[in-house]
Amino acid sequence: YKQSDISNPVMLEGGVFALYANWRVHLIGLPGNPAGIDTMSLDVSPHHYRGLLASGEDVYLVYRERITEFIGGRGMSVSHYSVALIDVDAKGGPVVHEEVRVPGLPMGMSEDGSLMFTLSSWFNGGQNEWDQALNVVSFPDGIPTVTWAVEMKRDEFRLLGDTAVISRILTDKAIDEEGTEWEFMTTFVIHVDLVRQSVKWVYVIDGPAALMYAGEDLVFMSRPGIEGAILIDLLDHAGTAISCIPLPWYGYPVEREGNTFHVPLGNMGVQTFWIKEIQLPW
Repeated sequence: YKQSDISNPVMLEGGVFALYANWRVHLIGLPGNPAGIDTMSLDVSPHHYRGLLASGEDVYLVYRERITEFIGGRGMSVSHYSVALIDVDAKGGPVVHEEVRVPGLPMGMSEDGSLMFTLSSWFNGGQNEWDQALNVVSFPDGIPTVTWAVEMKRDEFRLLGDTAVISRILTDKAIDEEGTEWEFMTTFVIHVDLVRQSVKWVYVIDGPAALMYAGEDLVFMSRPGIEGAILIDLLDHAGTAISCIPLPWYGYPVEREGNTFHVPLGNMGVQTFWIKEIQLPW
């Protein structure tokens, strides 16, 4: 849920404020609503309520139901998610639509509100691990339909409006001249357009690296070693602006303020650096 846009309360486009409390959704600030009401409360199902997800001028109620499923002979707790659209601008006043199940945890919406991005997971018995997929879901006739999906294994991603940055670590084997077999890892940082359903750019990093931060302009990766911090310039469409920073890494989250990053270094405190010091194009 850390990366999901699910929240309570939420602000909708047009200035409407949506708040869930006591099994009701309160909509505050409805200027020009046909019902002539500035504030309205709607009865909604309290069953497995999880939060609210803003979608343009409308809002989705998000529900989660946890059940036990037997997978590979083992009982596992699995979550199922459903949403109910609240049409704020409906004739006669806001309307709560029927609850429908969606494939995975709702993570966010496209900028025009027509597509929902969800994260689904399933147990891969052959690999004895959980696989994931970032889904693009449309709602023709109100029916959730997956139009595109990007599968991931032990991967990380960040949503950036209508695009996403996905990190994939692949393991391969090679045999040297002496016949010794070696394993090596390569990290692929993939910038995808979820609306156009296409890959924008792919950046390659030798060795395993973790995705710590992604913004509209750059991606912050980390890996063990002296030059543990890696910046990728998403504005460089040649895909070549990868800069390594001489900064030890301990795997803590980074914080960004404008062009400044604050990196926790465990007992060593916090190190601050400025993007312009690294001589990226902008």
